[in-house]
Amino acid sequence: MLPVRIDEHVFRALEDVLSSDDKALIEDIDEFDSKMKPKFNDTIDDATEPLLAELKTTIQHTLPSENIFTYRVRWCDESSRSIYLIQFKDDFYTAIQRQIDYHMTKTRTKEILYDEVLEHAIQCKTLNERYFPRDYLLAQIKSYVLSNETRPCTIYGESGTGKSSIMAEVAIKSPDWFPDPSSVSIIFRFLGTTPLSSDIRRPLFSIMKQICLIYHLEMPSVDEFSKPEVLKKKLERLLTLIPTSERLILLFDSIDQLQVEDYDCSKWLLTKYPQNIKCILSTIPTISDKKRDPPATYEILNGLKSLLADAPMVQITEFDEQSAMQVFQSWLKRDHRRLTSLQISWLEPKLQPHTVFTGFYETDSEPTPLFLSLIYDITLQWHSYDENPDEDFNGVETTSTAINYLYTQLSKKHNEVFFKRAMAYLQQAGGLSEIELEDMLSADNTVLQAIFVHYLPPLHTFRIPSTLWVRIRNDMQNYLTEKDIDNTPVIYFYHRSFRDYEVLDGEESKSVDLIRCAYFADNTAGYPNLLEQPFEIRSRKLIERNNGISTLLVDRRLTQQSPYIFRNKQQHCTYNMRRINQLCAVIRVTLENKSTHYILANAKYDEENIAYEVSFNTIAVLKDPPGRESVFFNSETDVYYSEGQCDLFFYHFNRPEDSRLEKIGPSPPVHHQPFSRQFFSRKLHDTLIWLSTNSIVVFHSCGNHFIIHGEYRSVDAPSDLSIRNDCHDSICCLHQNASVIDIHSLGHTFFIIDGEKCQLLRIDTQSPFKLQTVTHIKFSIDIQLTFTLAEQSKLFIVSRDYSSLAIWNANSNTLTYQSIPFDRHPRINRILALPSALVYRDSEAQVYLYESEPEMKRILLGRADVFESIGQRLALFDQANRRLIMYDVSRKLRGTIRLRTPLKTLCFTGDGQYLLGISCEKSLLLMYSVNNGKLLQKLFFDNLSPWLQATTDRLVLYRRNELVLLVVAGKGVTLPDSSLRETSPLFENKQWFDCHLKKEWTKAS
Repeated sequence: MLPVRIDEHVFRALEDVLSSDDKALIEDIDEFDSKMKPKFNDTIDDATEPLLAELKTTIQHTLPSENIFTYRVRWCDESSRSIYLIQFKDDFYTAIQRQIDYHMTKTRTKEILYDEVLEHAIQCKTLNERYFPRDYLLAQIKSYVLSNETRPCTIYGESGTGKSSIMAEVAIKSPDWFPDPSSVSIIFRFLGTTPLSSDIRRPLFSIMKQICLIYHLEMPSVDEFSKPEVLKKKLERLLTLIPTSERLILLFDSIDQLQVEDYDCSKWLLTKYPQNIKCILSTIPTISDKKRDPPATYEILNGLKSLLADAPMVQITEFDEQSAMQVFQSWLKRDHRRLTSLQISWLEPKLQPHTVFTGFYETDSEPTPLFLSLIYDITLQWHSYDENPDEDFNGVETTSTAINYLYTQLSKKHNEVFFKRAMAYLQQAGGLSEIELEDMLSADNTVLQAIFVHYLPPLHTFRIPSTLWVRIRNDMQNYLTEKDIDNTPVIYFYHRSFRDYEVLDGEESKSVDLIRCAYFADNTAGYPNLLEQPFEIRSRKLIERNNGISTLLVDRRLTQQSPYIFRNKQQHCTYNMRRINQLCAVIRVTLENKSTHYILANAKYDEENIAYEVSFNTIAVLKDPPGRESVFFNSETDVYYSEGQCDLFFYHFNRPEDSRLEKIGPSPPVHHQPFSRQFFSRKLHDTLIWLSTNSIVVFHSCGNHFIIHGEYRSVDAPSDLSIRNDCHDSICCLHQNASVIDIHSLGHTFFIIDGEKCQLLRIDTQSPFKLQTVTHIKFSIDIQLTFTLAEQSKLFIVSRDYSSLAIWNANSNTLTYQSIPFDRHPRINRILALPSALVYRDSEAQVYLYESEPEMKRILLGRADVFESIGQRLALFDQANRRLIMYDVSRKLRGTIRLRTPLKTLCFTGDGQYLLGISCEKSLLLMYSVNNGKLLQKLFFDNLSPWLQATTDRLVLYRRNELVLLVVAGKGVTLPDSSLRETSPLFENKQWFDCHLKKEWTKAS
């Protein structure tokens, strides 16, 4: 009976197909090898064969011939089988593509207005589900709606007091307040709950379209990106066209969810409406933005009172104890739940007013609907047989402590590090798209180390599993919403209480914020390069499984950021406001007339909400800079100085014009370029440090400075721009006569190497300053052969006889020794550390690569007078042969360029994309692209010295006792004079040469 039933279904399907010629059916293979046939047929009895034959005949007569694919294949013939499989794949793809294209043309294009109204209707239903009757409030609102009042009514209350649920109840119940409910239309927008409702222009525009649709009016000539003032006038005119026999109620919920610039309601809110139209608003009275520097406060309610004079206003307060219990019981009844009398006794203390400390004041806080909602969600985890509440539940008294309890429980479920850092990234960015959030979590080594304890993902796709975030989002769905920020749909917290809750403490919060900034900076602006950071395995089991290797070079597959400025097909300039707003900073521009301008960027958006024009607002102008050089001191101050000058000039560009310039000094003259360190705070309250003739000078942002007297040869401070983000207020100075001492910093610790006593010591800046002996080095030390690899927190010490290498791992506090195949003679005169190898040069200018994994070997790279490295890339220049060789050590790739001029200095840019070289013989600066070997730029400087420093987008040269600062214009730099461009034939097709396809690296004998 089974074959017959299937046959009937097929015939019924074929009848449906007759009404459309867009369907295709692929006929099965007709011929099989006798051994293969049973695998493709459930039965081969005599009853089945006639049915299959009849079915094939019916298909051939029913479907158009172009929709039938017939195959004949001799399965035992490999060639015939291969041809069949290829043809089957192509035909299947073509048939499916044709059907998809057909149905796409038949599918109605979604109406944006329909989707927007539907989303707000769903939100309204969701909010109303937990509404508890508050008749006295609803009576006040009903009185307003039925009155002759023409001004808007404002509903206000603190966060979580139930304003949105009351607005949802008004939307549902208000038509019944009129004799003829069919004449009443309700248009509501729960602002900030959809991607199109965070910018007031879009809700106003969609409301106008909805009004035109309801009352069959003509849409005014305006678009959703017009100025709010223009939309306001158009809406005012449109409302006068609504028939007086019709009633319209406009509801704007949560004005505080709008963008900051829309808090000024005078730009978009009508102050007077026709008699048949009512407008109701809801908002939080005051918003404090503590994330701004300095913190900002927005008095929305006071602004409405000033705008609307004595218009109706309804205050929403918290529940008293009795009402709170009634709310709770109503929710239990709605969800068909019951709590035991014992569990009710656990709840009763939570519903009573609690004393809350606000600054220096004590206030009695009664439970809010948000607090009750959080408590209700907690009870979902209870069981009828529970005899005692969770110990942490006893500490839940306020909304903040309830959020803390929720986060604690979800941390246990989803991994504490992963969950809390996910919430912190959302909080600090003000909302993230899901791909942005997953990228940041995948770039965070602390997160990955917490997740990958028992296994490791593929090294070429080293990311968090997407399902981990999906699980968190499902558990947090009641408290998250979608918004549209900078033309990007993002996920963010709906309640302000969640936004203001501090998920992480100071140091962890700084670490998260640094990764967020580094992600949007995309290896620019001095932030860490997230693409090249290695992964350090912390699990001993994983290290054992990985053959003792604890550091991995991985590809996290991070999304590449679009340029800040780019041109579309019409050559119109557009701006990436997503990156600009996430990395908002003051820009300093010096003009040819020597005046310096400090500017901020503002954007204009087109119809697709893409920034097509960025205007730069000048916040300060310094007409005559008091120094030849300057360095940003913090987010509000620039410091000017000149070499040999004893005075510093602080220019505070955010102050009033008559108090911006401040002279500090006299101080010891500047003889070395100052460097800046972020001490004491994440808010760029920096310290400037420089070496003078007989002292070290330290200036702090508080305006004070101090001098360390003495002749020093170096000064070191832990950098804040590391993934660990250890921000400290310590420096360590090395005296000039300390010839057998060397000093290095890793994280928050200084490591001192005593070459005379063969000891490693440290000073931990997080604990009371104390010099501690770490370990004794069991071989004789040459302090010239000590170096660090900050990415892996490792310190390397080479023995004086070049036979051993000591490696101190600052993360695990372990010292390991390795035998190394270095020759005792000739001497090593320079050594560099790469993430996976060491590179050194001997006194005969031979450069060697030393690898210890997977096997210990030394590789001769060749002769080099100059060599430099960055990340896994290495550049060597051989003066005798005029040959520049570039290596990618991790991929074992090599490229060679023949030069006409000798180079004295090599230097990579901070992102490793460009290699710079100086030819003192011809006084030239040469700039090469590392990826394709092209000479991008050749510049002449008179009396150019061989000193060169580079960041990602800045170069500093030295000539004639002056420093020259150059800007790297960006990738794809070309010269107007094509004669200066060179392409080495060894970089064919812009690719590196593979030097290991035919044979492995050549080992040194």
